[in-house]
Amino acid sequence: MQRLVITIGVALLLAVSTGVPAAQQPLGGVGSPAVTSTPANAAGPRIVIEPNVLVSKDGDTSHAELYVAAHPTDPKKLIGMGTVFRDVGGKVTNEIYATTDGGQTWTGFNPPQQLNNNSGDPWVGYSRRGTALAVALLPAERLWMWVYRSEDGGMTWEDGVRAGWCDHDHLGVDLGTGPFAGRMYVGGEVSCHTPHTGRCSEVALWRSDDDGRNWIGPVYVGKSDTTGLNVKAINVLTDGTVAVHMTKYPAPDKDTTTPHWEHFLAASNDGGVTFGPMRSLGLQYFGGYGTFRRLQAKVTVGQAWGYDAAVDLGSARYRDRMYRVFSQSQGPNGEGRIFFSYSTDRGQTWTPPVEIAPERRQEVSQFQQAIAVNKDGTVGIMWLDTREAPGKDRWDVYFTASVDGGESFLSARRVTSEVSTPFAARNIRPVPISVVSTDKGVNAMLYSGFSGFPDGGDYLGMAADADGVFHPFWADARSGIYQIMTSRIRVETGETTETAPTSGRPEGERLSLAGKMTLEFDPTRVDWEHGELLIPVRLKNISQDTLYGPFVVELRSVETQSDDKASGAVTKVLNASNGKEGKGARFDYGGALRDLASFAPGGVSEAVMWRVRPALLRNTNVTFDADITGFLPAKELKGGS
Repeated sequence: MQRLVITIGVALLLAVSTGVPAAQQPLGGVGSPAVTSTPANAAGPRIVIEPNVLVSKDGDTSHAELYVAAHPTDPKKLIGMGTVFRDVGGKVTNEIYATTDGGQTWTGFNPPQQLNNNSGDPWVGYSRRGTALAVALLPAERLWMWVYRSEDGGMTWEDGVRAGWCDHDHLGVDLGTGPFAGRMYVGGEVSCHTPHTGRCSEVALWRSDDDGRNWIGPVYVGKSDTTGLNVKAINVLTDGTVAVHMTKYPAPDKDTTTPHWEHFLAASNDGGVTFGPMRSLGLQYFGGYGTFRRLQAKVTVGQAWGYDAAVDLGSARYRDRMYRVFSQSQGPNGEGRIFFSYSTDRGQTWTPPVEIAPERRQEVSQFQQAIAVNKDGTVGIMWLDTREAPGKDRWDVYFTASVDGGESFLSARRVTSEVSTPFAARNIRPVPISVVSTDKGVNAMLYSGFSGFPDGGDYLGMAADADGVFHPFWADARSGIYQIMTSRIRVETGETTETAPTSGRPEGERLSLAGKMTLEFDPTRVDWEHGELLIPVRLKNISQDTLYGPFVVELRSVETQSDDKASGAVTKVLNASNGKEGKGARFDYGGALRDLASFAPGGVSEAVMWRVRPALLRNTNVTFDADITGFLPAKELKGGS
């Protein structure tokens, strides 16, 4: 195996890899004026965005359709899951990721059953006891729903149990203290089990009272004759009321003109044993399946669809307030806008849906929304947005928040540090997902990450941890292939507006941070045409101290064994901030902490791309010797007193 040797004091070995109305009313129609926004620089609440962190490290494999969940009491623990496109096993399957340091570093896990079979529709959650749960669908004689458990924060996983069967699976957990505390629910769309005419769909639900080991059901939540009906969210209120959000959709093979989907809600007051009638919440305009399928056939980025919902379980002021968010088509090519609505009476009535981030340019699209509510009642919403992208096929992640129960929202902020370009060579490389041989011949199907999921999946996810930090989880394509990325986002309610990374820096001279900070590497790439190595490099605080920037990495040397100084054939750095190509070359990490004023222990920065041209492209075993400088805490400058 080729190795890339990086020296930073000691040698490190790295494997190379190439305004909402306050009055409540029944919801109807498709939109109202935009919600009030608070300017980003206004005094008061502000959104603080931390560095983008790479979750998946297999840089030649597409990752899409993602979800993430946070431990109910431990802010350091989160789990995520996504669909991966591999050339081994089941080809298109699901992978689980876990972190025990608040999202700074992640470990991947492939259940053998998942690895060896095609699977999809990943979903994750935590039980009230803190057991991590992962749900996925595996095709057989039915589309079986399997549940996997981990009692150690996602580091090891038990063999899965078959909970039921469905499509579009979802998971809900009773985290309250009511009579059904700890009960968990999984469910999705199934074919009708009672007499019906033509197409007929039901939503079925299974429940578990033993921390996800066994599942009882199904119970049928709702039914739609002649149309489809799927689950969009399973929310559980503080008293144990189960609220299932559903969408009724036209039969795509027969009805190509009905231009909207219809949202419904059904609730159970007995722990999911029985459900009341479905109640309509309103419509979601998408243009009809004729237009929708035409755009899908063109693999159009930014189509308006999707729906997510959440409930406030933690705050006193807004407890049990329910929220929903969805994208509606506003343009000829499916360009979306994000709409939001809430209920203060446990889902009986809802405010009219309003835009949360108004955009007048028709060509801009907003899509792939997700919502979460933190312990303080702050509502966070993330979505993909093309407003700053050079073209329709590029997008960024945006985030906004409400600290007043959905009455107003802060101005949206860009989360991603680089734009995603999903339509790229590595992301359209297909893998075989099905080869069927019969007496009539062979039928084979190949599938790629972008062609299957031009928007990064049918859904993305976001969670709020026990400290109130939001963790968006998205399929990032800045490298030209879907990789899972996340960030930590805090919504601060203080009066300060200072966000500069150097804020709070102690006085004193710049010092070496040897032994306190190290380098971490994202998957490298080779620019074959230009004979360059593209090496994304992050900083990590490995000390127990808070460190201050701006940070600078200065190279003492960069070389390979093929360097020949006599002939001038030497390895060169091409993009140092000071223009130097070898010794003394500097990389400025001044903006790599995003909004952070300091670097906490364990913190990881944004990646800065190092462009390096080796003396001989046949030899990419590059050695760097470097020093990282910055500023120490005041107590250390005073001798640790």
